Amino acid sequence: MDTARMTHEGERDPLAGTPYRTIAKLAAGGMGVVLDAEHRKLRKRVCVKILRDSSISAEFIDRMQLEAQSLAALDGHANVVLATDFGETPGGSPFLVMERLHGRTLLEERDARGGLPALEAIELACQVLAGLEAVHALGVVHRDIKPGNLFVCNARGDGRRIVKLLDFGAAKLVERDDAAPSVAPRALETAQGTVIGSPRYMAPEQIASSPSVDHRADLYAAGAVLFALLTGRGPFDDRKEHVAIVLAHLHDAPVAPSALAPHPVPEALDRAVLRALAKKPGDRYQDARSFAAELLGIARRLRAGVETMAPVAAAQEPEAQDGATIASDDDPTMISTPFGANDGSTRARRPMLWVSLGGIVAGVLLGLSLFGVLR
Repeated sequence: MDTARMTHEGERDPLAGTPYRTIAKLAAGGMGVVLDAEHRKLRKRVCVKILRDSSISAEFIDRMQLEAQSLAALDGHANVVLATDFGETPGGSPFLVMERLHGRTLLEERDARGGLPALEAIELACQVLAGLEAVHALGVVHRDIKPGNLFVCNARGDGRRIVKLLDFGAAKLVERDDAAPSVAPRALETAQGTVIGSPRYMAPEQIASSPSVDHRADLYAAGAVLFALLTGRGPFDDRKEHVAIVLAHLHDAPVAPSALAPHPVPEALDRAVLRALAKKPGDRYQDARSFAAELLGIARRLRAGVETMAPVAAAQEPEAQDGATIASDDDPTMISTPFGANDGSTRARRPMLWVSLGGIVAGVLLGLSLFGVLR
């Protein structure tokens, strides 16, 4: 991953007063900054996520603490980034210390290579699902699975690349019936009407800010990621505006990956991806293990040469709607209340938004009809 120098002469190190010092800035998001850093005494390179000054609120501090607890509870899992420390700067900014990874995100992989061969895409997706299986076993829903939050480490001695889940800042705890949660419950709750996630990989129930969002929202996102690995683009990347993206996830059926993929895609893999992208949670795979098992079965049959392949498409992008351009990146994570504050008028304003949109569409169609008659 490319880095930009963070500290310059005369600029204060955001980690001043801690056991760590900043070397470079790796990334910046809406809530915080991710730093390439090292332990001052041990000289060990690490990655540090620190909240922006503008994000130091009870809600975001709770979110970072939940992220730290989740990663600590998953200590040692091959497909989840390792957390090594959690603390606070003298100025009160919480920070999370993680292992320093070498490689690139799945977003960078996708942008560099486009669609991947089916077997390689399945291998990467199954690692994502292995990480999700462990996360869900804790009663944690990630809620922000997307290529930019999945890191592909450089190949090991055996040539295998490991995928790790990153960024649990949008995570949610859900109740489990089988055992007490491994992560301590937080006072933090998602307010009704608040949308959390990244629009291009967000499940319909997340968009609707349903209180019943569970682990199956992550499986929807994993299906969208697998679609992107196969085709080089997300299922609705021909939409640009957020409203169009939201409507597509809520109502539109995605095309089969084979219609856009540059490499042959088995028919069974088309079906698996489309099942993961089902609008209703009950129509998807019900857990990460069953989704992965389906993919591994397809991979075995593909290696044996007994899997039926879908017709190879002339990998062409669909025309962008409403003058939009095909997206080449995924959107930043949203933690927002798009319909206003969570008060008694929120539910009243939401239907009005759809009524307004419906009125606009109806007006345009009526105008076109009258134009045709007048001509």
